[in-house]
Amino acid sequence: MNLELKIKEAIDKFSMLKDAKSIVVALSGGIDSVSLLHFLKKKYFSINILAAHVNHNLRGQESALDEKFVKNLCKLWNIKLFIKSLDVFKIAKDAKQGIEECARELRYNFLEEISEKTKSKIAVAHTLSDSLETVIFNFARGSGIDGLKGISAIRGKIIRPLIFITRNEIEVYAKENNLQHITDSSNFSSKFSRNRIRMFIIPQLKKINPSFEHTGKRFLYQINRDNDFLKEISEKENVNNIDKIKYLPEAIRHRVLKKILCKFYKSIEYKHVKLADNLLYGEINSFTLPTGIEIKILNNQIVEKKIEKNLTSNIKNFIIKKVCIKDFKLDENKGVFGVFDASNSNLILEFRTRRAGDVFYPQKRGCGKTLKKFFNEMKVPVYKRNSISVLAHENEIIWMENFGVSEKYKITYQTNIFGIVKFR
Repeated sequence: MNLELKIKEAIDKFSMLKDAKSIVVALSGGIDSVSLLHFLKKKYFSINILAAHVNHNLRGQESALDEKFVKNLCKLWNIKLFIKSLDVFKIAKDAKQGIEECARELRYNFLEEISEKTKSKIAVAHTLSDSLETVIFNFARGSGIDGLKGISAIRGKIIRPLIFITRNEIEVYAKENNLQHITDSSNFSSKFSRNRIRMFIIPQLKKINPSFEHTGKRFLYQINRDNDFLKEISEKENVNNIDKIKYLPEAIRHRVLKKILCKFYKSIEYKHVKLADNLLYGEINSFTLPTGIEIKILNNQIVEKKIEKNLTSNIKNFIIKKVCIKDFKLDENKGVFGVFDASNSNLILEFRTRRAGDVFYPQKRGCGKTLKKFFNEMKVPVYKRNSISVLAHENEIIWMENFGVSEKYKITYQTNIFGIVKFR
């Protein structure tokens, strides 16, 4: 089967383009994304094909040349291009995140923004080779069966049409179609885990089995098939009864326990499931999740014992003082917790605690996040979240206790009225 038929096989198998009127392709300028953009443009001309590029500014002049390349390519192919430039190194440092993790998060946030604006599906150029590298990476970190499933072919609005294609096949396609592309020099840096897997481990596996990637596709199919079956069985065991759970086969029992624990804390790991197992058989009396919630057995069920929450807020003690630029002297304002741009006279401000739908724009992150997602990323314990004071205009957070002023309301040279948050 040639490459184009394999891509179409993946698209049809997972109904990737069902009801799709527009697709935004994540375009790095590398061989994979250029090939994907070329294929979709050539084969699906009835669908509006767009492209999005994030300049991470991690490789100096090389990053600038990448941006220039994708601009020229999209102009040549008459494809609308969306570009965002970010200082990922600084953002990652400020957020205390790994560079790879931060870059990925920012990239997907941007793709989601474009998807929302254009009502598009998001096409990402992950290949079969990428999926197998992910399996090896997760295996090395001690992942369970969920981590051995590889990269999903489809997840919400995100589609991966190249998921059945190897990197070598992409290279053949690019050559046959005379496709120009760029090469990211960081792909050859051994300081990145995935690069070491691609550069050193995969070649050794191919020495054992030259058809490693193609047989790997069969492995991924079997893992996903078996995982789906176990998931279906465990979903039917919709119980929280100790006497029933303890006699389930371990593979099902652990899934049921994870499902119960996820009601109390979403980021459940194997160690938490193992503790729940120990609890089940009376080896321990209780254990505590990272949120500070104690898990124990009561009335033959696994339950949470919430620690006492301090719901007393400082909201009543905060005040806002508006000052014109000519009268503003920060050093005279003791007890200041934040200074924001209050030039917009239409702002209706209120101090309160969080509400559903609240959005906050962290400084130097370049995107907005729901408070729930932001708190999860910052590892704010659940029991503390309702006691954090915020200054808001409707569902938009302008200032937040402990986290400062929103990126959208930071002071600039154009600011003429300052809002000062301070204690009464």
